[in-house]
Amino acid sequence: MKQDPTYGDVRALVLSELDTALSAIDPQSVEQLMEAVLSSRKVFFVGVGRVLLSLEAMAKRNEEKAKILYDFLDQSKMFRGTVDKEFRSLMNVPFVTESKELDAEVVKATKAAGYDNLKGHKSVGGLRASIYNAMPKDGVEALVSFLRDFEANHK
Repeated sequence: MKQDPTYGDVRALVLSELDTALSAIDPQSVEQLMEAVLSSRKVFFVGVGRVLLSLEAMAKRNEEKAKILYDFLDQSKMFRGTVDKEFRSLMNVPFVTESKELDAEVVKATKAAGYDNLKGHKSVGGLRASIYNAMPKDGVEALVSFLRDFEANHK
């Protein structure tokens, strides 16, 4: 029984054939090779599978990060989220304190501590944490720790 080639085997073969075709610089050969590569279901499905796994992992990380911040906001006496739970974003988390003056104090304190861009949208005000894909979980945890300490010191 013949064993299917691995992703590495297929990749090496494709790169080798691509190198051969490109060195000949015959556009028709390159076009034929690209058609063959693109019509290879195994290469396509391996690529799509890897992309889907990466997206699933990224979605899981984003859900974890958002949960950390929203859990804090939900239990906080000083900070409160401004969006109903069913409409909450995994990327932008808007929240407020009891006053615009305290919001401004939080923004000033976060800037002094090295957290930038916590000020809310100019048309809405308040505060906004942007926790896009590039923001690590550690960064969200550090922000929550800072906000928790701020709350404890401003009762």
